[in-house]
Amino acid sequence: MEPLRGGTLVNGLPEEAGRILEQAVPGRSKVDWALRWLWKQPEVAVVLSGMSHMDQLGENLELTERAASASWTSHDAETLRQVRQVILKLQKVNCTACGYCLPCPHGVNIPRNFSLCNDHHMLNDPAARARYYSLLGEKERASACIACGECLEKCPQQIAIPDELQHVADLFGT
Repeated sequence: MEPLRGGTLVNGLPEEAGRILEQAVPGRSKVDWALRWLWKQPEVAVVLSGMSHMDQLGENLELTERAASASWTSHDAETLRQVRQVILKLQKVNCTACGYCLPCPHGVNIPRNFSLCNDHHMLNDPAARARYYSLLGEKERASACIACGECLEKCPQQIAIPDELQHVADLFGT
């Protein structure tokens, strides 16, 4: 579900990552790359891709028809490894959303704040700020952090959580 991250993997993919994909297989769409990768995963039985326009439906149907005969090569895998490196280089907070930092005694949803921050930085996602306000209640937002530090000892990634939450609050506004 959401294999294209609400379209951000297509529309918000960093330019460098897009160039890598285009150089690897000229003309293959970003949608094709994403769906091919999913279809090769043995644990995936069904891919649910939202579509907003008839042309998107047509493209998805065409890709699905070709999927059975489409091969996934070591070149494809290496290409996506390079794209992943580009995206991770842009990642602001190395949070795995394990949830060990929760519950925050003040109600801050630490992983969700970091996820939205990363969407903004990694995918140049203009909707991240809007989701910050629509998905997080006032007490869940980064701006509600009082830097008590209770989360610090729980984080296996050793993230400076209060500092990073301050960045999120500054990024999206209070």
